[in-house]
Amino acid sequence: MTLDDRCMYAVFGEAVQKEGRFIIHRNLKSCADAFEDAKSNGLSFAILFADASYDSSTLVSWSIVSNILSDDNQTTVEFSPATPLTTPVSVSKLKKAADGAPISTGIRRGQILCDTPSFLKRIILAKQLSPEKPRAAVAYLFLWNPKKDSDSFEDYDKVLRNASSGKSYTTRWICPSIKPKTGDLAIVQRTGNTNNGVFAMGHVTHAPFDDSGTRVVGLKLDSFLPIGSEISRMEIVKAANYKKNWTPMASGNIIPDQLLDAIRSLWAARVGRSNTEQVPDSHTTAGGAGFGNPEDNKEVETAAIAFVTNMYESKGWHVKSVENERCGFDLICSNGETIENIEVKGIRGDGFVKQGQRLFS
Repeated sequence: MTLDDRCMYAVFGEAVQKEGRFIIHRNLKSCADAFEDAKSNGLSFAILFADASYDSSTLVSWSIVSNILSDDNQTTVEFSPATPLTTPVSVSKLKKAADGAPISTGIRRGQILCDTPSFLKRIILAKQLSPEKPRAAVAYLFLWNPKKDSDSFEDYDKVLRNASSGKSYTTRWICPSIKPKTGDLAIVQRTGNTNNGVFAMGHVTHAPFDDSGTRVVGLKLDSFLPIGSEISRMEIVKAANYKKNWTPMASGNIIPDQLLDAIRSLWAARVGRSNTEQVPDSHTTAGGAGFGNPEDNKEVETAAIAFVTNMYESKGWHVKSVENERCGFDLICSNGETIENIEVKGIRGDGFVKQGQRLFS
């Protein structure tokens, strides 16, 4: 990452710095033009923050701008959550891009185009020489109200059939949050008075972006529960013995690890018993890990493999399917030097069996 020679200075509180977005009711054409110039030249455009609620004379954090939209009356600036400066720096170290004059430490509110200071360039260089470990995947909850959005999952029976044969459901989803990243775990809950609960699982395929004025993310969903088998929030909270209030009202909220573990456990149980009622007893025979006909067993095993894949990938593992190579296991899961060869067996009624061997290179 190489910084543009110009950057932006802004005075906001800690909440805005963490949120990664602010709107002001005036035109910031100079900053917007500088951002577009940087982007066209393959450079990153930075923003430095002073804290409006504490000491506006000191720079406390920095970030990289992802978008600036400006018109005559309003400017929207979006950026990654701000990174605190290890050592606070005086605002007077910044020089205005327009005339080279230092910025006054007395400014309580303001957004100004500046020359990028050398200390920020050194910080970026140090990060490149000592890269951080890859970010572990995070689980996000996405909400779907069928009464307001009747187009999504319109033919749910077909969605289920496709998933059982390995075909994912891809979609764009409205997401107010800017935090989801590509590869994060996506869990979808149906809202409303009927069949309310978690029913779909997959991954984020595209971080939040603007789609005709609406922020959306790309989702790829590959595991589904039949209608009537949804996992309610109450059930999740009870299974997790979760004592805090958990009432997300919009898509893009992080699912706490304690609740995510409960969802996984409850999902495994649902996968185990899904479609049991649809298979008559006269067709039930003892046949390997799943006690049912071949078609039913295959459907359950496919769902179980998707579940295990999601579980590993959400913890930062790389997962490769080798189901068709007949090598004695279904998945190769790797995390650094640790490798697990996993055989997955779906069992109706009891979730799934994961048999594996840990190998170390």
